[in-house]
Amino acid sequence: MQNIQRQIQRELGISVYGSVRSMRDIFDILFSYATQNQLNLVIDEVQEFFYVRKSIFADMQELWDKYKPDMKINFITCGSIYSLMKELFEDKKSAMYGRMTKRLDLQPFSIATQKQILSHYHPAYTPADLLCLYMLTGGVAKYIETLMDEGAFKKERMLTCFTNEYMPFLTEGNDLINMEFRKEGAVYYSILSLIADGKNTSGEIDSVLGITTSAYLRNLEINYTLLKKMRPIFASERSKGVKYKLKDIFLQFWFRFIYPNLDLVENHRSDLLLE
Repeated sequence: MQNIQRQIQRELGISVYGSVRSMRDIFDILFSYATQNQLNLVIDEVQEFFYVRKSIFADMQELWDKYKPDMKINFITCGSIYSLMKELFEDKKSAMYGRMTKRLDLQPFSIATQKQILSHYHPAYTPADLLCLYMLTGGVAKYIETLMDEGAFKKERMLTCFTNEYMPFLTEGNDLINMEFRKEGAVYYSILSLIADGKNTSGEIDSVLGITTSAYLRNLEINYTLLKKMRPIFASERSKGVKYKLKDIFLQFWFRFIYPNLDLVENHRSDLLLE
């Protein structure tokens, strides 16, 4: 807390008296300051408070309601776990419910933007290079940046980089899914793996897993936004010819090719993935 206190004093040019012992004290200082001064406050990965001390959100809500009428503040919270961010700000039982005024869902780069990025680093890129970039990253800025920083501009180099056990890609799928699925992760893993492998109807999935998965599929589509439904053209909303598809291109690739071969990764033979 002392480090944060010193940073506030340095950045805002104010003196903070007394002992700062908690995040509640920090927010009290910042919100009080914002009643007299314009303040832009950005908190990245705000959902981490959920794991550290969940009551912080109740403190934020209480102080926000107290100071809001007089504050001149642009308060931005960012998070990477979709389901938890939705729970924190859109669940009626959450302390922060009703306090959000704007919501922005960051999307992957478009194909056109990926072309611009790749051409900047590799003007002579081929269609195969662009396809590989899209297939491996899905347009996610962090993944593209990692490949470009590694000099992976061509298809072969991208694949080598992606399957390098010291790079983040091989474990990224696990990390993303584990953060989202705090319960019943094994079932969700199995469903996503089957869909990535082409078994994309509820009947096929139920048959393989031996359970009814309609509730899980609904969660994956609505609460986690990982799936989307595909229907034949002109089919009605109640049509039974529904197929499911992973919306995230990176996860589609990861579940199709990496997840079934995690034993190679664990045995430090990720080089065999290229075969």
